Amino acid sequence: MKLKIGTRLLIGYAVVLGVMFFTGSLVIYNLRTIQGSFKWVIHTDEVLRNTEKLKKSIIDMETGERGFLLMGKEAYLEPYVKGYQEFQMLLVAQKKLVSDNPVQVKRLDEIEKNFNIWKDTIIEPLILVRRKVIDGKMDWKEFTVILSQNTNGKALMDTIRKQFDEFSEMEVQLMSQREKDTASVISNTEFITILVTIIAILLGVFIAVYNTRQITKPLSTIVLAVTNIEKKGDFSTKIEVDSKDEVGKVSEAIMSMMNLFREMLSEVSVLVKSGVNGELSVRANADKYPGDFRKIVEGVNQTLDAVINPLNVAADYVDKMSIGTMPPKITGTYNGDFNKIKNNLNNMIENLNNFIDDIQKMQEIHDSGDIDYGVPEEKYSGFYKDMVQRVNQLAFSHIILKRKIVEYVSTYSKGDFSNVMEKLPGKKIFINNALDALRNNMKTLHEEMQ
Repeated sequence: MKLKIGTRLLIGYAVVLGVMFFTGSLVIYNLRTIQGSFKWVIHTDEVLRNTEKLKKSIIDMETGERGFLLMGKEAYLEPYVKGYQEFQMLLVAQKKLVSDNPVQVKRLDEIEKNFNIWKDTIIEPLILVRRKVIDGKMDWKEFTVILSQNTNGKALMDTIRKQFDEFSEMEVQLMSQREKDTASVISNTEFITILVTIIAILLGVFIAVYNTRQITKPLSTIVLAVTNIEKKGDFSTKIEVDSKDEVGKVSEAIMSMMNLFREMLSEVSVLVKSGVNGELSVRANADKYPGDFRKIVEGVNQTLDAVINPLNVAADYVDKMSIGTMPPKITGTYNGDFNKIKNNLNNMIENLNNFIDDIQKMQEIHDSGDIDYGVPEEKYSGFYKDMVQRVNQLAFSHIILKRKIVEYVSTYSKGDFSNVMEKLPGKKIFINNALDALRNNMKTLHEEMQ
């Protein structure tokens, strides 16, 4: 129909006064019914939000635990401790919220049981072992072996996630049923209102009733589509409105917007699939979208670039160092945690380069005759200082041994054969054998000459 909505409404006003009282009473009654349903919907929504917070607290604990295992600093355990405290607090609140549902309470008990098993038998022992590494009671290699053998943690965490999903699914089902009941009340109200209007007004107001239906029917379709988008995130609903009035124009605009959202969802699905397959260079095509929709897609692409590019740089540097190629320092500019990664890699490169240069310098100085020179240990700290100390100890132990050999040879050259070099360990015994042979031969020669 080509008539504007305003024109049709003016025609239909004749019937509005007649059915106003009945319709108002019916609406008030059903509003009370809907209000009761909405209270339960709000209750369910709170339960679902608490569920997400519970899952997030576990993720925080995992993040803190992994950070501590990797870095070995107690500060990284802060998310772990806070996550555990929040989990306990939320679990008590959640049990109180679903106390009227024994099945859900039982599920929470099972989740709590598995969570405690995961914490007490998987996470806490790993933290204890990592502290042993920090205290020097266990070496890193042994720790990595223990860590690689720990496979039960993932299975327990998968079980907990599945239990959370089952818990949430039941709440969603309850919410869906209440929404259906509410929709049924609304639908019945509309039907009864229309029926009473038709009976009351009869033929005298047939045009008004007809016009009203011409307005409300397409609007209901639009409302249903918008509701599906708002409540369920469902963009597949089709709006079939043939009218050419304002409602028709609105429906066309909404359908166009829904098509854009469907295309954007398809782009996101491609990005997710590509990410799972390791194709991190794939990006959404922002040129397909107009105005602010393009800004949204460009924002997603920029976010991916901001996350993936620094990781690619870090991975490339680690790969080069793993095969013995020492790359130059990273000079790019990064923010937040990525800047920490850059600084840590640059510190590692600087320490290793200094270590290589000092070893080469020590070799050159020793070759020039200054065999007392050692790599300056005060330049290094931690693991790097330990490496320098071991290199110095190795070099000086060989120098001390050489000096002993020269000392004994010098004594023998002066005719003093009374000193015998102490037995050396392991394969070094050949030195004792050679010196003893030299001593005996020189001693025999000396005796024969006399």
